[in-house]
Amino acid sequence: MYFYFQIGVIGRTGAGKSSLALSLFRIIEAAEGNISIDGVRIADLGLHLLRTRITILPQVCTQNIEEKNDHPTSSMYAYKRGPE
Repeated sequence: MYFYFQIGVIGRTGAGKSSLALSLFRIIEAAEGNISIDGVRIADLGLHLLRTRITILPQVCTQNIEEKNDHPTSSMYAYKRGPE
């Protein structure tokens, strides 16, 4: 039986989202500590195995909002800000 998990990583510019993605694929190595998935250190996995088990789907929130409704852009930004 296979289990799949989906996570979302959201943050401002410079928060480390890209660094996290690069670290998960072991394109860059952690300077200290380690990254584990289900108790398995990713440093102990072969690169091919690791990279065939992880997928990254980069998306922009506004693209997701625009695709799902016909509201004008100004309404979308007002929605994201919340009530005034």
